[in-house]
Amino acid sequence: MAHPGETPDTTEGLDLTGRVIREAIRLYSPGWLLTRVTTTDTELGGHRLPRGTTVVYSPYLLQRQDRYYPDPLRFDPDRWLAHDPRHSPFLAFGAGPRRCVGEEFGLTESTLLLATLIRRWNLTPVPGRPVREVPLATLRPGPVWMHTSERIPDRPPNC
Repeated sequence: MAHPGETPDTTEGLDLTGRVIREAIRLYSPGWLLTRVTTTDTELGGHRLPRGTTVVYSPYLLQRQDRYYPDPLRFDPDRWLAHDPRHSPFLAFGAGPRRCVGEEFGLTESTLLLATLIRRWNLTPVPGRPVREVPLATLRPGPVWMHTSERIPDRPPNC
């Protein structure tokens, strides 16, 4: 996650931590089901959709397709080194005129929070306690069971 030299003082230098956040959001998009209404008569997947039709789509499913992301179920923060989220179905914050205005704030806040946590703590998942998604208005994790231990200063995190 954070590597030597990354600090929570600024988001500059937190590139790896930011990629970890983006990859987590790609796999577990909080906005797991979204809707749009057609503004004109259109065709989608061979189906005629009259103007005013509500279309439901899932960023959660789109962001897990191998035609967009190689090995899509693997957690790989390095995929964002060469992958531009503006040219893919990375829809965690919606798209177009209804794109979430808080996207940059949310990504920055999450990056700083993660950098702050892993600077002081080692977090290790408890074996046999997988995190399960809870689909409510937003997709949320169920209980996240972790062993925590204080990190020794100047030693990289265990991730």
